[in-house]
Amino acid sequence: RATAARGVTPCAPGQTKRCCGDGMCNGPEDINTCMVDCPGVTTHGSCGEEPHSDRGGKGLTFGVSHRAASAQDCCDKCKAHHKGCNSWTFCGYPVCFGLDTGWNYTFGECWLRVLPDPAAPVFGQRGEYSMRY
Repeated sequence: RATAARGVTPCAPGQTKRCCGDGMCNGPEDINTCMVDCPGVTTHGSCGEEPHSDRGGKGLTFGVSHRAASAQDCCDKCKAHHKGCNSWTFCGYPVCFGLDTGWNYTFGECWLRVLPDPAAPVFGQRGEYSMRY
């Protein structure tokens, strides 16, 4: 009920889309109004986390076989990687996104990468998931 007071529609029985508590960070809720679905930055400031993004770079690990318990754990694995990891992506939802092939990226996947210039990151996906991906 607190979310309703802030202008966000909480999920009601039978409502499963675009409401606070549906497990997805999408409108009309946003990072300021539904912390249940859009937790915001959950890592130490040195990690450079950008929630709801998929950073680019040369792959060092394949997320399906490289798991982490949290975004902070994934960041820590990046910092400790022996090949100079400076970019990472963590899936913190049951399903983060899916491909046309039917493959879904799932909770715990931790992708480690190297960007040529970490001050100018590139992204495969950034912000709300679009059907384009």
